[in-house]
Amino acid sequence: MKLDDVVRKRIDRLNSLLAGLGRAEKVVFSTEDMVKRLADTHARFPKSTGDGSVYLYRITLTSPDVTPEMLCKKFRAARRKGICNLSRDNNRHDSRTLYVGTSKDLHGRFRTHLGTGSGTTTWALYLSRWPVAGATFKVEYHRFPAASEVDVELIEGILWEASKPLFGKRGGRGA
Repeated sequence: MKLDDVVRKRIDRLNSLLAGLGRAEKVVFSTEDMVKRLADTHARFPKSTGDGSVYLYRITLTSPDVTPEMLCKKFRAARRKGICNLSRDNNRHDSRTLYVGTSKDLHGRFRTHLGTGSGTTTWALYLSRWPVAGATFKVEYHRFPAASEVDVELIEGILWEASKPLFGKRGGRGA
């Protein structure tokens, strides 16, 4: 198969995925929610449907009085303590996007991002381990039913480049 045929086929698959995409679902929570109602906050994320769906999500800082620099300072202090595997620090201070990722189990993934479980070996944000007073976060996510993980990860890479997240790495498992 010629290169242009391969690229066109991939673009057609991505267009098909995007054509069926509705509005993003979202979960909004604050530092206070994590401190006082962590289990309730975690329960708001959908559990795996078991149908091969892949979720694409983006975590953003929405509180105007909290700056990305304030988040980075707290994150770096927590990272130096080494109590859990905190995501990669992308050495930025200007983005309001914390993280962009994909998962087949959004509920399970946010167990680590929020820091609700006892495990600390998965690379994640563990937000409750370094709370920033007054911070509010929005998680926007899309569910891609029975989609190829590779295709969703390509869309993730595009969103990652556009959002320039403060933390995490670009791409899928091997990137």
